[in-house]
Amino acid sequence: MRSVRKPSRKRSDVDESFLLNFLGRLYTCDLVLVEGKKDAEVLVGLGVDEGKIVKVGSKSCVELLEALVKRKPKLVAILTDLDEEGRRKFKEIRKLLESRGIRVEGRVRKLFKLLFRSGKVEEVRVKELPLSRLHRQGL
Repeated sequence: MRSVRKPSRKRSDVDESFLLNFLGRLYTCDLVLVEGKKDAEVLVGLGVDEGKIVKVGSKSCVELLEALVKRKPKLVAILTDLDEEGRRKFKEIRKLLESRGIRVEGRVRKLFKLLFRSGKVEEVRVKELPLSRLHRQGL
């Protein structure tokens, strides 16, 4: 008997409930940390307030901490890429923030990977997402 293969899912076929969960978590954070300019542009395209986005880039831990402490965040999402360097930055930043009593929204990275099947934030094609439908639903 032949096995029936399910058609592969396109990147644009994003589960709306996961997308709602992902966006809801991002929107409730005081700050969202990303690696660079293109990552920030993707988040702005997803509706994240530009004032909440902090580009980590090549900032040292001291520089980053100084920038964050001024804003006094209570909850921060760290959306670095899922490659080796991004995972290293995530762990380093999470440890730094938690040592200062700042909570880190940990599910954002996992939801990102499930949703977009990509390891890089800048690869997300915002125009292909069902955002207009979600906005009509009150997101």
